[in-house]
Amino acid sequence: MHGDMGYFALRGVDQKIATLQKKYDQLHTERLQIENRVKLLRPGSLDLDMLDERARVVLGFVSPDERVVLKK
Repeated sequence: MHGDMGYFALRGVDQKIATLQKKYDQLHTERLQIENRVKLLRPGSLDLDMLDERARVVLGFVSPDERVVLKK
């Protein structure tokens, strides 16, 4: 029941595993989203809309007749 290999220690390890698994799942999802955005910018599968969006964000260029909506 007690000690480094006891029941309560096992419960603590289980909780830590659950917390770390949740963090891993969040990071994995974020990484997949970033990979998908990068894939759209590769020469073989270049998405012109994505290129236009990134160029406008990086260069800060907007036509006078356009409205900009930024997501954070």
